[in-house]
Amino acid sequence: MRIIAFFLAMLLMPCVSFAGLTGSAAPVNKEYKQQLMGSPVYIQIFKEERTLDLYVKMGEKYQLLDSYNICKYSGGLGPKQRQGDFKSPEGFYTVQRSQLKPDSRFYKAINIGFPNAYDRVHGYEGKYLMIHGNCVSIGCYAMTDSGIDEIFQFVTGALVFGQPVVQVSIYPFRMTDANMQRHKYSAYSDFWKQLKPGYDYFALTQQPPMVSVVDGRYVVSKPLSHEIVHPQLASNYSLTEAK
Repeated sequence: MRIIAFFLAMLLMPCVSFAGLTGSAAPVNKEYKQQLMGSPVYIQIFKEERTLDLYVKMGEKYQLLDSYNICKYSGGLGPKQRQGDFKSPEGFYTVQRSQLKPDSRFYKAINIGFPNAYDRVHGYEGKYLMIHGNCVSIGCYAMTDSGIDEIFQFVTGALVFGQPVVQVSIYPFRMTDANMQRHKYSAYSDFWKQLKPGYDYFALTQQPPMVSVVDGRYVVSKPLSHEIVHPQLASNYSLTEAK
């Protein structure tokens, strides 16, 4: 039934191809990718590295399916704050089936859901912030058409097969301690410190972070007591546990 449901969904949108992706080599080959279609997925975006990483759940953990080059994003590092600032968002977002745009004028598009709860608390405004094709951006994350083909198909498959939402974590850079130190004098450093626990959580557990907004700040939920947590990860949590 899962296979039938997925192929029916694919008939409702333009055909897609697995060929010719830009970005780093995939850790799994083309044939195995097709077998993973419909599995839960997770996306991380890194502005400075101009990279979108697509992860797929294999067993209990999320493994890298492929990395894709971001053709363009706009506005430099830092969060989007207002309509017309031409900045691409940063933060933690979710995608539902209603946010998929197979007939976008930018080839195919995935609305990331800006503004989210954090953005609204801070009065940030904007709309139609997408991951899309056509390699043109005025606030979105623009991919090659071949890149968005595969990303779109895996996100669609995951949602059709029952994943309630696909999480999209958008970071200014890979949030290593060295990179945080390099940007410590940025006007956005306090905001980025709120994002780092989410980055660290996934790096050490291979599970997407559970994120809430508490008192106007992003908070990553602490693991359950039975979960094994690296000491470095535990030290990065906010003292306020998300409810």
